[in-house]
Amino acid sequence: MTALSLRAAIFTLVEKELLKGVGFRVLLGESSHTLDVTSEGFFLRSNNLFEFFSANKSDYRVFSLGEDAAVIRDRSVWRPLDELYWTIAYVTHEVAGLDSFLRSDLVFLKRWPNFPRILHGTSDYQIAALLSRRKSSVDLCARILKIELQEVMRFCIASKAAGYLDQGDGASEVVEFGASGHDSVLKSLFRRLSKGVGRGV
Repeated sequence: MTALSLRAAIFTLVEKELLKGVGFRVLLGESSHTLDVTSEGFFLRSNNLFEFFSANKSDYRVFSLGEDAAVIRDRSVWRPLDELYWTIAYVTHEVAGLDSFLRSDLVFLKRWPNFPRILHGTSDYQIAALLSRRKSSVDLCARILKIELQEVMRFCIASKAAGYLDQGDGASEVVEFGASGHDSVLKSLFRRLSKGVGRGV
């Protein structure tokens, strides 16, 4: 799975337990933060995502979920695992390793994140619209949209962890957008927003 490329402790823990093929619960210390995970989805109870996902590996405790566990029976509370990987990477992108991408790396968004159900920033819609339209380098994307490079890095790291992003090597061609080119990107963005971004994507 793509999450293995990141260094956050929670990624390694989740991947290791999923390989066992059973459901499990992750607790953070003595707090009420819990993460229930099965091969079909996850359920998170936490009011502080950064605290939960950025702890040291030794701070987590793992328990097997029995077959009769309520979280396994009640499928309505499950969310897809790709959303879990997005959330972990989005919250912990600085500790997970910004060196996962070079400024010149070519990237392309093959699937939009389900924004209504996940953490995201205001610039993420713009980034998704641009990167789903054409391949671009991380650096060029930031320059076209006139946003901070770190915002594009965060989006790309989370998208790659969730399996939404294709990543290639080498620098992209420098394409200078005229007014018509830039307008078309914005029009594409607004069309998607008007249809309800992320529903069933």
